[in-house]
Amino acid sequence: IPDHGKVIGHVGRLVPVKNQIKILHILSALRSKRDDVWLVMVGDGPLLSTLRAVAAELRLNDRVVWAGARVDATDVMQSFDVMVVTSFSESFGLVIVEGQATGVPIVASDAVPDEAFAARSAWSRRIPLDAPLSAWVTAVCDGLGQAPDRYAAREMFRASHLEITTNLETLMWLYRQSVAA
Repeated sequence: IPDHGKVIGHVGRLVPVKNQIKILHILSALRSKRDDVWLVMVGDGPLLSTLRAVAAELRLNDRVVWAGARVDATDVMQSFDVMVVTSFSESFGLVIVEGQATGVPIVASDAVPDEAFAARSAWSRRIPLDAPLSAWVTAVCDGLGQAPDRYAAREMFRASHLEITTNLETLMWLYRQSVAA
């Protein structure tokens, strides 16, 4: 990916419920508007060969980086200009929380629960699953236009109820109160 390239990122298991084929179609449609976009897919799973075949069919082979399963996925998120989550269903959406903590703009399906967006520490858009592809493309373009303020995002996230230190401090306070009583 060249230095001037814009990175659309996705982190997740490569399984049907994550609906990553939609991301490939978004990239394909976006390429008709912009020549500076690439996709980084972080994850592994049973759909890898299918997704690679769809990417080839859409002539995206030179625009998709298959990063595989990574233990440093949150570090890789730092390179994303926008993160896209197109899941049909999510029990919580931890990847959204992790994305917010890094400050990356997020475009996600409305199947991701509201609780995952509680930190509100990054620019985000939720798109209905049944929205036309053009709505997804517009949202991704809008996300690419954001300049992530990684420091501000981290500070906002630290102040949210989702940050572990905040939760630990609250639990310790509750513990001290119960012991003192």
